Amino acid sequence: MQQGAVTTDETAEMLQLTVSIWHPNCWTLETTARSGGLLGYGVTTLPNCSHRVGYYTVFGDSKSAVEDVVHAVRSSDRIETVVELAHGPDIATVSRNIVVTISSSGGMREAFRSRGYLHIGPTQHQNGRERRMLITQTDRTTVHRELDEIAAGHDADIALENLIAIGSTSAATDHSSRLDLSVRQREAFIFARDRGYYEYPRRCNAETLAAEFGVSKATFIEHLRKAEEKILTRTTV
Repeated sequence: MQQGAVTTDETAEMLQLTVSIWHPNCWTLETTARSGGLLGYGVTTLPNCSHRVGYYTVFGDSKSAVEDVVHAVRSSDRIETVVELAHGPDIATVSRNIVVTISSSGGMREAFRSRGYLHIGPTQHQNGRERRMLITQTDRTTVHRELDEIAAGHDADIALENLIAIGSTSAATDHSSRLDLSVRQREAFIFARDRGYYEYPRRCNAETLAAEFGVSKATFIEHLRKAEEKILTRTTV
């Protein structure tokens, strides 16, 4: 039977899920276990070679935390080379973009891709775990079964943090436009909401969101606070 096929009487639907993963012998989890974190944007295998190349953003609460992660990556016995890219125009951003050549095989992206899961946004590696946001067209029972299969196949611990059906966002977009939010305020607010920033406990902190959004922490929080003020002002009786 083809992997990813619906095998229950449940109705297939477009689902979005967030998973938190630990798996052994992972250089990203080892290098971010103590401070800072990594946002992974993709990995490809070099032609005629077993090495892989990946693009990552290193982030942290401070420049020293970022330096610690970069040093840990350079020191990993699974990393061949690390190339630091030029800093962007936002010099206040506490982050660093790097391209790494990885000598080890493995990784879990293919396990999800082969079952019909599409990664949306970067993977987040922090505090010894990695978080992935995915979408798939299937039923909920199949999602749970396939996560168990992936965990067993990689000797991994996979926690399903969030599983929702994807619906229309037109109403939410229309409502936010009536609140007179700027484009960046609306983007930042929706981005933070979708990443679980407003949940309790929070699933993502401001430093991580700012690095992924491409601005400094102070700028990102300013976008959020202005959006929150406008929303509360218009909705408070």
